[in-house]
Amino acid sequence: MARDQKVDRTEICILLDESDLLVTDEAHAGFPGRQSPLMRVLRQGREFGIMVALGINVL
Repeated sequence: MARDQKVDRTEICILLDESDLLVTDEAHAGFPGRQSPLMRVLRQGREFGIMVALGINVL
């Protein structure tokens, strides 16, 4: 993403288990535009070949 090179296949797969606290509004509040690096990867990552699988536990 930093090189701005878009690809048509997945090159990186990130697995985040127990990521409940990483995807809250509070976790993103301190970043410009209220978008943390994790949220940027989740929203734009596919066009750069990055896939993210989140493990979230909600009871």
